[in-house]
Amino acid sequence: MKRTLLLLMAFALASPSVWAQQTIASQSFDGVGLSVDQLVTANPFNSTNAPSAFNAGGPELDFSSSFTDSRGNGLTGTVTAGENGDAIGVSTGNAAPQVNGAPTNNPDGNPIGASERVFVFDNTDGGITLSFEPVDVSEFESRQIRVPYTAAATTFGTNDELVVTVGDGSTTVTVLEILSNDLELLLATWNTLVVDLDDVITTNSLDETNIILSVRGDTNSKGEELFIDEILFTGTLSCSGETDPCAVTSGVEGWRMISVPGTGLTVNDLAAFNLVRGIATDDTDPPNIYTAYGGNQAPGGNDGFVAPSATDALVPGEGIFWYFFDSADPPVVDPDALGTIQELPILIVDTVTPVPGSAGVSYPVRPNNDGFYLAGNPFTTSFSLAGIAARNGTTLAALTVSDVVSIWDPSLNSGAGAYVTYSRSGAGGNPQIVAPWQGFWLEITDGAGGTVTDATVEVGYGAAFQTTGGGFVGRQAAPVGLKLVLSGTANDGRALANEVSLFFHEESTDGWDTFDASSLGSFGTPYVLAGLVGDRGDETDMWKYQDARPLVDDLHTFDLAYTGFGVEDSYAFSWPSLENVPEAWSVTLRDLVTGTEVDLRAESSYAFTPAEGEPAARFEVLVGVNNAVSNEEGLPDVFAMGELYPNPSSTSATLAVRVAESQEASVTVYDVLGRQVLAGAVTLRAGSEERLDVDVSALPAGTYVVRVAGESFAETRRLTVVR
Repeated sequence: MKRTLLLLMAFALASPSVWAQQTIASQSFDGVGLSVDQLVTANPFNSTNAPSAFNAGGPELDFSSSFTDSRGNGLTGTVTAGENGDAIGVSTGNAAPQVNGAPTNNPDGNPIGASERVFVFDNTDGGITLSFEPVDVSEFESRQIRVPYTAAATTFGTNDELVVTVGDGSTTVTVLEILSNDLELLLATWNTLVVDLDDVITTNSLDETNIILSVRGDTNSKGEELFIDEILFTGTLSCSGETDPCAVTSGVEGWRMISVPGTGLTVNDLAAFNLVRGIATDDTDPPNIYTAYGGNQAPGGNDGFVAPSATDALVPGEGIFWYFFDSADPPVVDPDALGTIQELPILIVDTVTPVPGSAGVSYPVRPNNDGFYLAGNPFTTSFSLAGIAARNGTTLAALTVSDVVSIWDPSLNSGAGAYVTYSRSGAGGNPQIVAPWQGFWLEITDGAGGTVTDATVEVGYGAAFQTTGGGFVGRQAAPVGLKLVLSGTANDGRALANEVSLFFHEESTDGWDTFDASSLGSFGTPYVLAGLVGDRGDETDMWKYQDARPLVDDLHTFDLAYTGFGVEDSYAFSWPSLENVPEAWSVTLRDLVTGTEVDLRAESSYAFTPAEGEPAARFEVLVGVNNAVSNEEGLPDVFAMGELYPNPSSTSATLAVRVAESQEASVTVYDVLGRQVLAGAVTLRAGSEERLDVDVSALPAGTYVVRVAGESFAETRRLTVVR
């Protein structure tokens, strides 16, 4: 059995996408050293020894802290060795040095360890303001500041207060102010201030490149303590405000499919974003970037990826595979590698020369080409995939570009990755618009599904299909068909899944056409993989991701295969939804090893284990209507039904039905999405030919299924309505 399986690489491919909130900056006080920056007992801060700033230390801290003296006469009282109060600074929660009344739990509810710290305002008569270094939040959206706070005293003085402000050096906005008696309500309970930073910046016209957070505590006697800890600035990286083409990578280390949105960039320019290795003259590491794909070189594997040189010009419309490392877990890198490893996620944004008008790419034919081409959006704007066409570079004959476009997403399968699919026509249910910098796979064949081996393949991107918006995830109107999901559990416990698509379209054929798509293998391990087995041109037993059939009233049989690597000895097929399958159609999964037949409308999944000597395609999926005469008791000659006439029709169509026994019957009409649009009932008399008139005068033009169901039979006919 043949499969289109790309190289099983040691990494996972990724595509840019929209990601959850990330930390922009943070401040924990755990790194404050008791021997140097101790702020309790024998070494308190006072009017003579308080430093202007100190660094809390630790690689997880993103900004330092400074003190602004607003205490008036300074600290009151004298702090001597052995006292655990009268301090401004840090305190542990369960061991000396510990401020009286300090919380014993962190804001997350876990006990404070001996090496952990919280910041305390204690006996700060006149107030001390803790001001943090400015933070640039301009590249983020959905921005927030989180400040956990609590108190220890049961009573506070009249002038005691906790005040939090946000500013930019010229404007200051108070976002929290708790006075005197209200402080007592905080006793022993951590509260969290959540600041909508987007709103504060917009409402007060703050400079988002210079956001300053300040926390002021004022307590007038020993034993009145205020505590803060674990301060966070969070947000989502955003391309808003960027004038150059921009994309946001994920926070997951792995491969990405990209394409440059214009001319003027070389491979060396990419090193400004992340590490590029394995291509410099003396760099002995394996490459982490490829700019071409030459097809399968040997059965079951692929060594056809082509690495560039550092000075190679990048071509708009050609795809690039590039592995992004994350600085949170960097590998040992050859010193001759280009660029540096960055903390993910990041923005990919650069100045390019836009492509004037339409773009075209000519792909040379390489040995054993399997019909897949690395491609991508060549424009500085979003692009509709409907604007892609291909032709034979020698004969100029049009080639078939599969409607299915595939992009690898590393976040799926618990980090093992999987493909997401886009539809160029929109018929596949997924978005047909991609953003700048997005790369993808195109499957291009001749009219019969064969690979092009005697000429270059020229791919064109129409300028008229440039658009706005676009994204990486979304849905459109669902097609007729269903998806089967193969799932399994990796040996390391990760949940894995892979899907195939059974698709029906009025323009599809029984042979290979634009709505068919071959299966792409996994770029990482472990994996599970399903495939619908069929032909592509002169290649037999190909594994398909999508098997497209004509939208006709018939019984369609699909051969279904599966495989896996690094997976426990148990699998399951499921079908999340059948809402896009016409109600008149039956859907059955048949296991050729056990003989089990599963009604997909009655069940939601089917579990199985591999069997020794099982067929290459172990399963069959039967979808549609069996047009053979049938009845509940299996008796012959129970009924006979003619064809609808006239067909097509614009007003009404007649159907002749004859039954052996009198019975009540229903007449129902469904559209191509399986929605009921007409319904009626009729009494059928034994031995008499009944003529049923179906009034379609109010229906829009299109294809419909007419179903007649009696007590002992059910039969359908296809009807075309014209206007």
